[in-house]
Amino acid sequence: MAAARILPGPMNRRLRLLLGISLALAVIAAYWPVLGNEFTNYDDNEYLTENPRVQHGLGWQTVRWAWTTGYAGNWFPLTWMSHALDWQLFGSWAGGHHATSLALHVANTLLVFGLLSGATSALRHGARSPPRSSGCTRCGSSPSPGPRSGRTC
Repeated sequence: MAAARILPGPMNRRLRLLLGISLALAVIAAYWPVLGNEFTNYDDNEYLTENPRVQHGLGWQTVRWAWTTGYAGNWFPLTWMSHALDWQLFGSWAGGHHATSLALHVANTLLVFGLLSGATSALRHGARSPPRSSGCTRCGSSPSPGPRSGRTC
């Protein structure tokens, strides 16, 4: 079985950038139609359209409420604050709220891609070359004819 070929640094970075852009565009294309949707009657009324705390916008009162409430049976302060900011920016225009969700989907996709790409790249490169940026770097560069019995660093 042939070993995977590792691309040189700049090429690898360009490929990762191109893949990241492609993923972002794919997510945007897949979710773009949601920008024309209205609020749903599943739970948007309880969370947004009939919630005076969220409709008040993002202020200190809302932040305090978000961190201390169990409103609607949930405790998720960052979500409440995000909804309050959306309401402050977009009001009752559902497309703006959906645009924020789309942006969060793109950001999460790129975050997972970056983490997985970095982890697999580090593992792949670590098996073939010495670590480049840690305290475990190889100090001697010339091979010893016999076993290394002395310290080189």
